[in-house]
Amino acid sequence: MPIFLRSVGIVTALGFACLLGCGESGEKSSSGGGGAKGSSGETKAAPPTAKKIDVSKLPKLGDYLPPLAGGTIEIAGPDGWTVLPKNTKDPTMLAWYYLKDKASLPRIEIKVNDNPLTDITEVTDENVGEFSQKLKAEIKKTRSDKEIIEHCIPLLLEDGPWVRYVRVAKNRSGDLVQIQSLQTIRNDKIYSVDLLIDGVEAADMKKHKDFGYTVAAGIKFKGK
Repeated sequence: MPIFLRSVGIVTALGFACLLGCGESGEKSSSGGGGAKGSSGETKAAPPTAKKIDVSKLPKLGDYLPPLAGGTIEIAGPDGWTVLPKNTKDPTMLAWYYLKDKASLPRIEIKVNDNPLTDITEVTDENVGEFSQKLKAEIKKTRSDKEIIEHCIPLLLEDGPWVRYVRVAKNRSGDLVQIQSLQTIRNDKIYSVDLLIDGVEAADMKKHKDFGYTVAAGIKFKGK
């Protein structure tokens, strides 16, 4: 059976401050300026600048699945990973892959959901920094700071702009795991490529994070 996760509600003795911090993999980005003042006088931070990832250095992709979601998207997992049968209990799940054992991690899940934003219906190279700010605000509505290891960082993967953040969760056994989530909006839908791994150390995520990157970079969106 797959590993089920639930949110972390308490601070553990591991001390999240020493786990990753922000930008452990060199993905810190600059705001590019001091920001502008809003009508009430407060300083509004400028959108962060996206970091471009060299996709030629990412792991290879395996074969593409037949078009999904009414032919609007094509997905491939990392080479050597195995695709799981479609999860009929979760209509948001487009595809999921495991590396060695379907009942263990690492695992990659690709999902689609309704767009929570009203003013961004398509993420582009130009607005991905703004999207990262708005996504961070949305995440704060549903997740505590204790769950977040690394907040939203805008990235450019091939021709695709994505935002990355990392959080902690617990599996059914109560063990802590990390989830790297890459998110973008296409055709007014929000897509997520989630990489789930064991362990909460920086080295644990560094060893696996590129597998999530290569899946996101390889997604082929149809339509617009």
